[in-house]
Amino acid sequence: MITDEQNIKRIVSQYGREIRFWDDGFGPLWVYRESLGRLGYVRAITWEEAYECVLDEILDPIPVSELHEAYGFDSQAEFEEAVNTRPETMELCEGYQYQSNSTGTGIVAIDLNGEYLDLLTPELLSQIGDTIEFTQD
Repeated sequence: MITDEQNIKRIVSQYGREIRFWDDGFGPLWVYRESLGRLGYVRAITWEEAYECVLDEILDPIPVSELHEAYGFDSQAEFEEAVNTRPETMELCEGYQYQSNSTGTGIVAIDLNGEYLDLLTPELLSQIGDTIEFTQD
């Protein structure tokens, strides 16, 4: 699908909407989808590297106003009390992940109904219906 001499210029959906991507410079393309559809593409050598790129570059960090929910608290006040009195007990709830290269809060929300990171094949791209434009080095 892509050679080392190519870079992704842009990706457009069949409806003309620009799709997020991260081009790490080497390796195959991977497509990240959740239950409501495709969120973006990444280029990485391994599945593990691709997933890390998804967390860091495709998914947006949750806002500060949602941190209490990510840690399972009903209110901001309960969250702040726990941070001040027992920070060692704080764990993220299911559906949240830390970013390895933190931006913003450093926490992203994951779709509990399913997430998929698949190696992109011509057949899969045809099913999705996106158009990928490349540049040559």
